[in-house]
Amino acid sequence: MPNLKSNPYMFVFLLFALINLVGFALSGIDKYKAARSLWRIQERTFFWLVLMGGAPEYIWGCLFSGTRQGV
Repeated sequence: MPNLKSNPYMFVFLLFALINLVGFALSGIDKYKAARSLWRIQERTFFWLVLMGGAPEYIWGCLFSGTRQGV
């Protein structure tokens, strides 16, 4: 575990990494649900993730899931 007291930027990096991982997983779950016509994740959830710093996640999620509308 990195020492967060000696490097305060590490906390910000870990926070953004966590937001992006959660968003990437949600993109995959949403794609899975869309393929099976299930109840999907609200778009508002994705907007909040992007506002919290998860914009790279949204782009990667669209690219890896085969969706081209968002990019």
